Amino acid sequence: MGPWARLHVGTASPFGSVVLPHVVLALVLGGIHVLAFALLSRRMPRALFWAAAAGFALLIWIFVQMIFVPFSVLQAVYFVLGLAELGLVLPLLGLFDRRS
Repeated sequence: MGPWARLHVGTASPFGSVVLPHVVLALVLGGIHVLAFALLSRRMPRALFWAAAAGFALLIWIFVQMIFVPFSVLQAVYFVLGLAELGLVLPLLGLFDRRS
C-alpha cells in the first residue's frame, strides 16, 4: 500500500491487517467527500450539510487513528484540513449568524 499506508503491526491496533481500515477510509471518508463535491458542483440544497459531515468525519477519523497509530505529521496536516473544511462550511450554513 505504500509508505504512507503502513501501520505498525506492533501497536495496539484491533486489526490484523491494514486492508480493512484502508477500505473503510476510502469508502467512508472518500465517499462522503466525493458526495459533497458532487452535490456542491451541482449546487444542490444539501451540499453544505454533506461538506460539514465530511469535515467532521475527517476529524473523527484522525482522532481515532491517533489512538492506535503513533503520531505522524500527516495526521496533523489532515487535522488542520478538517478544521479548515469546517471553518469554511459552518459559516455558510449560518451557524454564526447573529441575526438568529
